[in-house]
Amino acid sequence: DDIRRRIEAAVESGERTREEADARYREIMYREIMERMSAQGSEGSQDDIRRRIEAAVESGERTREEADARYREIMYREIMERMSARGSEGSQDDIRRRIEAAVEAGEMTEEQARARWEAYMEQEATEEK
Repeated sequence: DDIRRRIEAAVESGERTREEADARYREIMYREIMERMSAQGSEGSQDDIRRRIEAAVESGERTREEADARYREIMYREIMERMSARGSEGSQDDIRRRIEAAVEAGEMTEEQARARWEAYMEQEATEEK
């Protein structure tokens, strides 16, 4: 992905810090989540959801890691809802392949992929009980 290459090049050249790059990745991930949610008519506007999560971080109510986990949770739920709407969640192999393809395409980092897979497996375990 061109954006990912530009961000990483900026880090390598010293134009951005790793923290700034990670913040940019979070911003991109957030925007994608919110666009998908808006397209589906989910409750709350993009800005409202982001403001609530970011306000919780700023007030100390949540850590950055907790906020990022919340964004991942929202994204996971959106993915599962979309897949359920199509009538099939797909096999674990299908989901794993989609996640791997997203990493290869630069749409998510390895860390984000691991988090999505773990969230999926946790959900699977919960549903089996």
